[in-house]
Amino acid sequence: MIIRMARKSFKIRRKRMLLAILSVTMGALLIASMLNVYRNIEAEMSKQLKAYGPNIIVVPKGSDLRLEVGGVPLKPPSASSYLDEGDLYKIKKVFWKYNIADFAPVLNVFADMNGEKIPVIGTYFNKTIDVPGEAFESVTTGIKNLYPWLEVEGKWTSDDDLSSAMVGREIAEKYNLNVGDSITVSYENKPFTFVLSGIIKGGFTEENTLYIPLGKAQQIVGKTGAVSKIEVSSYIVPDDALAKKDRSELTQDEFIKWYCTPYIDAIAYQLEEVINNGDAVPIAQIASAQGNLLKKITMMMLFLTSLTLFISALGVAATMTASVFERRKEIGIMMGVGANSRQIITIFAIEMMFVALIGGAMGYVIGLGLSYVISNVVFNVSFTFDISLLPITLASAILITFIGSFVPVRSAVKINPVVMLRGE
Repeated sequence: MIIRMARKSFKIRRKRMLLAILSVTMGALLIASMLNVYRNIEAEMSKQLKAYGPNIIVVPKGSDLRLEVGGVPLKPPSASSYLDEGDLYKIKKVFWKYNIADFAPVLNVFADMNGEKIPVIGTYFNKTIDVPGEAFESVTTGIKNLYPWLEVEGKWTSDDDLSSAMVGREIAEKYNLNVGDSITVSYENKPFTFVLSGIIKGGFTEENTLYIPLGKAQQIVGKTGAVSKIEVSSYIVPDDALAKKDRSELTQDEFIKWYCTPYIDAIAYQLEEVINNGDAVPIAQIASAQGNLLKKITMMMLFLTSLTLFISALGVAATMTASVFERRKEIGIMMGVGANSRQIITIFAIEMMFVALIGGAMGYVIGLGLSYVISNVVFNVSFTFDISLLPITLASAILITFIGSFVPVRSAVKINPVVMLRGE
């Protein structure tokens, strides 16, 4: 009976209902499009933040990063101050393995060149390593991806070509070196000659350094498998109250939640679990910059979503207020023949549910189209269809509708049937 009356009312007042549906649709499409755009650009922003470089450094236990200038140690490491190259694949086996974007091992060497000491770094340029037991089986990583700001004149050195190297622009200009030239350096009075495959431009440390394959650096220092440190770039989320708590004070449930959230400290902790004799140290400035940027994007999206809910609810409220004013006599008659407040509210609730579901569904479909345009044209990121946003959009539409209907429906149940039946 009540459903039939609601349906009949919906038919009779089609224009009013269409206006209400339009208000809900506008709100729902904006929410659906913003959330979908946010989900698409969030991943893309995390990738773009790689321009900051590595945000975690893994060093041997007892090492002190304060004894480095521009990433180069002020003194050579002791015999025990090395990590094992054989542990590198484990980085892609931690819980947040898919949040590890890139990493590169570093072996620092100081060599003589024309009577001067220059920093030499052995590393991976673009090396593929096996990751047993994982679906992806292998990963390609190195400074080519880890340092996206670098420009190279010539080409990147091959990790398998132990006779080639790359040199920073300042060293190349100082010694008048060009791509294809040979360069000789000596370590403990032993000469080593390389052919320059490329000249590196960009960065501070990079332009003053000679880069060689890690295997060759290990041969030079006579330490097979030795690594001075590992630089890691990871996708993170901004720190919240849980992330800022002292880990020793976390309850078991809090620790599980902390461990299963990609906080910078949680990822560093997991790296320490797999790298023998390693201390994972987050780079505070970079992690903070990344976290703050993501936090600002999140706050902006929350503000826009809240504003959309409010404006759409105002549109529904205006439409419903006019509808209630038109139906005063109808409501008075229903109350006069015995209808109570609950039944009146139920009629309006059913009408509003129709409005919410129709408007929410339409808003979701149109919102996907709008988010496709925004993602591709404005942000230039790939669009991903997300069906999980449908229930969120419908729930938002219902919320908009019932918030907007609250005051008008409340005034409807306060109508005096005697006054309405008299025609006053």
